[in-house]
Amino acid sequence: MLSLSHFPMAVPLTVAPLAPPLSVRVSLIVSCLLLLFFAHQSFAYCPDDAFITYRYSQNLANGFGPVFNPGLAEHVEGFSCPLYMLLIAILIKLPLGIDLLFRAKLIGVVFGLLTLIVAQRLAEQLKFPRWAVCAVPLVTAVHASLSISCVDGMETVLGSLLTTSAALWFLRAFSSKSESEDENETPQLKREEGSRAALYAGLLFAGCALTRPEGLLGGLFALIALLVVRKGKVGKDGLRFALAFLVPVVLYFVWRRFYYGLWLPNTYYAKGAPLDEAFTKGAPYLLKTFFVVLNESVALATAGGIWWLLAITGAIGERAKRFPALVLPLILVAQMIFVIRSGGDWMGGWRYMAVAMPIGMILAIAGLIEVGLWLPGKAGETSSLAKGIGIAGTLLLLGFGLWGQISYWTTEKSGYLSWASRGYTFDTRKLLKGRLLQRAVEIADRVNAVIPPGKTIAYTEMGVTPFYCPKHFFLDCDGLTDSGVASLPGVKHTQIGVKDTYTSTAGIVGAYLKDVRKPDYLMLSTSTPHGTPFLDPGPALDGAYEVISTSSVFSDTPESDLYLVIWKRI
Repeated sequence: MLSLSHFPMAVPLTVAPLAPPLSVRVSLIVSCLLLLFFAHQSFAYCPDDAFITYRYSQNLANGFGPVFNPGLAEHVEGFSCPLYMLLIAILIKLPLGIDLLFRAKLIGVVFGLLTLIVAQRLAEQLKFPRWAVCAVPLVTAVHASLSISCVDGMETVLGSLLTTSAALWFLRAFSSKSESEDENETPQLKREEGSRAALYAGLLFAGCALTRPEGLLGGLFALIALLVVRKGKVGKDGLRFALAFLVPVVLYFVWRRFYYGLWLPNTYYAKGAPLDEAFTKGAPYLLKTFFVVLNESVALATAGGIWWLLAITGAIGERAKRFPALVLPLILVAQMIFVIRSGGDWMGGWRYMAVAMPIGMILAIAGLIEVGLWLPGKAGETSSLAKGIGIAGTLLLLGFGLWGQISYWTTEKSGYLSWASRGYTFDTRKLLKGRLLQRAVEIADRVNAVIPPGKTIAYTEMGVTPFYCPKHFFLDCDGLTDSGVASLPGVKHTQIGVKDTYTSTAGIVGAYLKDVRKPDYLMLSTSTPHGTPFLDPGPALDGAYEVISTSSVFSDTPESDLYLVIWKRI
């Protein structure tokens, strides 16, 4: 007679997770379609700064290392997104047969779609009611900061994906039973999943720190919260999280100090606006939320204020104020600190808040849930009235999002043009045609025609023009890619870099160029009222440089004409 002992021990079975409800899947699909549509509507948009990173990536891909001017002894970290710079270098090496800008836009759209998926998973992890789980990707998809960052060719949307993913895995890692309890009470499989989640959360927060400089704050806040809640006894999973987060970041900082000679990116030293000026600009920047600019509009500021009120309500509500969900408001606070200290940003799409925007949207939906809990009778968040309030609030947020999208569509001058308007081209020059960066392309063509390769040019716009002049060296008079200019005593530092006269020795930068750096050429783009003859500016830097070329370049403003002046050192 056989007994059970004759058979091998059965492997424990795990129950496959149930498929999401149909409404949840449909909302995600609709959200993805909305994001694709909005991304198409602004597909041509790209700021000049994206090409600063591309030049570093191109030099890295070509074997020169992550430098702006290959072959020179001085290495300057004129970018603040090392992970994205490396990703672009990899994209350059792939034999795809399409221009780099289009590749960057394409991968950005993929990151945006993944962000919607992760945001909905995070809402499920927070145990939102079904209507709220459906709402999160919808309100996130219509926000212009996501669609703009998908196509601007920069690192922002990667930061959004990593930040949202880091929050999700942090919750998964530390939402289970405390490690201080008897481990025998927790199944082995659950312990292993928690350990993996802690590792993933740490690595993702490290990715945030290596994608955007303020990403370091979010990871540090999460680690501090863990230490405080656990009273210093973080356990194995907490230690795993801390090491996964800190080790890659510390290693990069050490490498940066060795390779570039600084502990922080050079852009930090070039910008560094005074605190009072930064606060004056940064605080209003927080209210931009859905829109291109506020223009002192009470209506736009009110819409932004309502969004912030909902997000704050969600942040102090029952779901978010408890650990580990506390990491969500901490991430939002970290981003706000960065904005206020930096003074905001001049680029489109609420870029300096876009990284944390999905987190903010989740908190705004959590705020709507909290409002439902305030109803008389304590009917609960699943009651019909609470659900109705939540859906009405969601529709309001969707309306704000659509309002914001329209504000971008009517601002074509800045390049918020659809892919269709560019003829569905993959070509970078055609994508940039008809707007400000067309001027940068024309200047690059002029440089290649007039200035011999290997010469050093002092100029201020370090994006498109240097990217299309790979055989020339550029001295950045704004200091973003030049540590010498960035560290000059007495110069004015602003949110976009050093601002000083560089074609006259009356300026600190100008005197520095004449006496110390002595570049081969100076370049300046200047404007005159439309139809007014352009006058020869004469020699520069006390006669040390003479004019060799004056040419008109594209102007996207009918009221003015633009000219490029090139001086050569005598």
